[in-house]
Amino acid sequence: MPGLRRCPWSIIDDETWALFSWWQDWKTLQVLPWGGSDLMQQPAYVLQAFRQCETTLNELNKEEQTKQQKEYEKQQRELKRNMSNRQGGRR
Repeated sequence: MPGLRRCPWSIIDDETWALFSWWQDWKTLQVLPWGGSDLMQQPAYVLQAFRQCETTLNELNKEEQTKQQKEYEKQQRELKRNMSNRQGGRR
């Protein structure tokens, strides 16, 4: 993986951070940026931002699950190889 030339957090603009914090508030506190309790009563861009946050979170979760599955499979292969080596050495 190539080195980073800039901190990835510095690339995110203030507006994006605001939208992300709205989404966090909604997920954790059930608080919407323009009041009320119905997400469909919010401006369209709020709903779009929330959808993008959900999509990004889902993608990150899938990546993490794939990474964990690969690590698990690697450990299983190593365990099998070690067991084979031990059994072969006892003969």
